[in-house]
Amino acid sequence: MGVKDKIQDIESLFLDLDHEKKIAYVNRNYERPSDIIEFEGYTKTPLLKEEYIEWLSVLFSYAPKKYKLNITVSFDDLEGHDIKELEDISHKNLLLEILIQSRKMEDQNSMALLLCGIGIAVMVLYYFVNNFWNAEGPLYNLVLYVIDILATVPFWAAADIFFVGNSEQREAVKSFRERFNPITYKLK
Repeated sequence: MGVKDKIQDIESLFLDLDHEKKIAYVNRNYERPSDIIEFEGYTKTPLLKEEYIEWLSVLFSYAPKKYKLNITVSFDDLEGHDIKELEDISHKNLLLEILIQSRKMEDQNSMALLLCGIGIAVMVLYYFVNNFWNAEGPLYNLVLYVIDILATVPFWAAADIFFVGNSEQREAVKSFRERFNPITYKLK
């Protein structure tokens, strides 16, 4: 038995995997919709509870990367809500999560651009000090050294935000769009 077979055996202990269709089936039971949805909130549309959203995000790491997630949530009692209403609430909340991730990326991009601006300003300062300060010696070299560091650090921080920080969020949003089927709700 190879390593790949062992991994598939471990994954199948936690998820129902259809290896031919590349689908991971997940079934979860709750007593009532209020266990996962906050109906008494301050928003127009009820919000999914944080624990439920976290559970959904963890599923992405449990299922193999190439598999779509097919999630079914069943309830013992619908508390007077219909299935269509629950699916609509869930769909709107998941779109809200994508919007939140997009806003985080925008905020991080703004910070990265600000850091680039700081780096450019310090580089201009370096140019002026290097060309217009007519002194030599240890103080001159120390000032140039410090300014050089101050010019370099913001660019590295901006590159980290652009390429590392945003790539994680882009990957999460991409994974959600490609691998997530609408959640199915049903009465048990």
